[in-house]
Amino acid sequence: MAETQLAKRETQEITTTEEKKVDTRTPPLRIPRVTVTRNEKTEVYTIVAEMPGIGKDDVEIKLKDNELTIKGLNDHRFFKRTFTFRYPIRPEDVDANMVNGILTLTVKPYEGESHIIKVK
Repeated sequence: MAETQLAKRETQEITTTEEKKVDTRTPPLRIPRVTVTRNEKTEVYTIVAEMPGIGKDDVEIKLKDNELTIKGLNDHRFFKRTFTFRYPIRPEDVDANMVNGILTLTVKPYEGESHIIKVK
């Protein structure tokens, strides 16, 4: 009889403990879709990134030489992607626009100028 009462009490303790547990699991990871297209004639790249839940004030775009990094961060979501181009990128050659959680960038890599050096 004492074993039955002990078993009941253990069952109640387990049930009570499970009811008090807070769900600390990470929500399923959703990787935002990013598409990159290149116009063959103008050599302009278009990057479209779906960033649901991230506003335009939460987006940071960084340029360093030939790397472009898009970062989006708010209380619940984080997004970061880095793109490497063959040639450097100038800030004036990048245009960014965000509508309804869709970030659109147009990028024209700068090939630079070639110079001929005369041998003396």
